[in-house]
Amino acid sequence: WGVRMAETRRDFIKQTAMATVAAVAGCNRRWGQDADLDRSALEWHKSVCRFCGTGCGVQLGLRNERLVALRGDAEHPSTKGLVCAKALFLPKIVHSANRLTRPQIRRDGKLVDATWDEAMQLVAQRFAEDIRNHGPDSVAYYGSGQCLSEESYLANRLFKGGIGTNNVEGNPRLCMASAVGGYVSTFGKDEPMGSYDDIDNAEVFFLVGSNTAESHPVVFDRILMNRQSGRRAKVIVVDPRKTPVRAAADLHLAPIPGYDLAVFHAMAHVILKEGLHAPDFVQSHTVFQKVVDGQNVAVTLDEY
Repeated sequence: WGVRMAETRRDFIKQTAMATVAAVAGCNRRWGQDADLDRSALEWHKSVCRFCGTGCGVQLGLRNERLVALRGDAEHPSTKGLVCAKALFLPKIVHSANRLTRPQIRRDGKLVDATWDEAMQLVAQRFAEDIRNHGPDSVAYYGSGQCLSEESYLANRLFKGGIGTNNVEGNPRLCMASAVGGYVSTFGKDEPMGSYDDIDNAEVFFLVGSNTAESHPVVFDRILMNRQSGRRAKVIVVDPRKTPVRAAADLHLAPIPGYDLAVFHAMAHVILKEGLHAPDFVQSHTVFQKVVDGQNVAVTLDEY
């Protein structure tokens, strides 16, 4: 791998990541001194990467019950062996020398190792004191998108039903609330209606505010594979940012932040004015509404 001076810190990080991933993926067959991914001596187990939500199928390579390697699962129905740097670095992360392996508490202004019993007792004591002195709303739970459904459910039951506070927040709401609102009001379902197979057969990708190249690399890989297969799907990106997705875009629109709705209304105006819509489809499958005094009121297509 050649080395050149990066113009920016971001460029440097990207180059380093690409070089490392390429080395891990095949340019350098060995991963440090841990394992050769081709060696049959490893014990392989199926799993799923929990990083970004794409749900990539992976295989974990164990040696003496120690995670030493990771590879994509070629038999996984949706990701078909694709995997990105986030997952590939898991063996290194798990065994990082500076990774915390036990809880720490602060004594005399310094964090020191403690037992789980000491840490849990301290947390319970501080929570009890605050609730007793200041009421249940003096405490809160801030969750993670990495929590299992059962873990999130338990935390909600504990704080809302047990402690008696609604101060419960987490990545799933901060990240997905507006998307879920759109899905429910449009499709009547709180999740996207598509499937990964749609990516392989699509003719146009319309990406709005989505940096899928860095946020969901395997999904972006499948978009690129669609184009390389000869289908040459068009990629249209609407995003004020200049993300890596722009490199694959046939058209990049960079609206002023907050003006994406104006772009959509402009598109609808052109579609209707030039008669590019399908009246039967609109009549059967769409609903138009406006907000009056905080309530949704149905309107006709002509009124829209």
